[in-house]
Amino acid sequence: MPATSSSSSTALPLLGRNAVVVGGTRGIGGAVAELLAAAGASVLVAGSDPATGAAAVERLRAAAADSQQQRLEFRQLDASSMVACKEFADAVAAEPAVVKDGLHVLVMSAGHVNVGSRKETREGKEGFVVTNRLLPSLRRASDARVVYVLAGGSGGALEPDDLQLSKSFSFVKAAGASGALVDVLTKRLADEHKTFASGPSFYHVFPGVVNTSNVYSMGLPRPVAFVASLAMGLLGRPVAQAADDVFRLASAAEFAAAAGAPSNEERGLFFHAGLARPNLDAAYAAKLADDELTGRVWAASQETAAA
Repeated sequence: MPATSSSSSTALPLLGRNAVVVGGTRGIGGAVAELLAAAGASVLVAGSDPATGAAAVERLRAAAADSQQQRLEFRQLDASSMVACKEFADAVAAEPAVVKDGLHVLVMSAGHVNVGSRKETREGKEGFVVTNRLLPSLRRASDARVVYVLAGGSGGALEPDDLQLSKSFSFVKAAGASGALVDVLTKRLADEHKTFASGPSFYHVFPGVVNTSNVYSMGLPRPVAFVASLAMGLLGRPVAQAADDVFRLASAAEFAAAAGAPSNEERGLFFHAGLARPNLDAAYAAKLADDELTGRVWAASQETAAA
């Protein structure tokens, strides 16, 4: 059954708008992609497995408002490879529809918690390569939205001189640091675009514990992952609820950028389940307001994107 959104009445018209969902072949990202298609957007989903991608496109066609008019595609992407991310983003930017109208929605939903050993990208760097390389396309679109799905406003240590945690690694530290890094870059991107009256806008959401199959990609022994999946089935939020939060951020009028509207920061940068605004502790808020720290993280991200 196609995903449906409880916020359909407040969504902006998406017909003719271009959307990309990285991690959009299953789980929260997959459900978000279906909601975008149902609202009329042309949707490109990216994931690592072609078979899963083909199945996702079939679900998009079933959910689409007008599958004959909408472009519904899958592109294979190894999100752990910076080279692959650059090639993917550059290919998206060269799409005729994106060249003409810009990119209206970018959802990054490929992250997951790894409780196993430390892993680096093939090039040894992490960063918002896809976002950074697509910024010109996002700036050309009216009211573009970028939504990161990870751990918005949840705190965590951030070491700008060791973003890969090569000196001291634990999965708890890595999970917190990943969320904090995305918070820093979300705020920095919003600050960099304050003068753009019609967007793009940047949001980072923590969906809470969600009942998805992601426990099988966390590095757990399979029997432990099976037990964890049962627990998530009992305690986790339904995928549809988490997807609806992301869809609202990506499309609803209350989060739109427009001349005279509240700023991106006033609308909110970080959200928890149900789009509740988190209460940041004073130390973490100071970290996010530290221009020197966020500048170092931003410079590292820009270097990664440009290399």
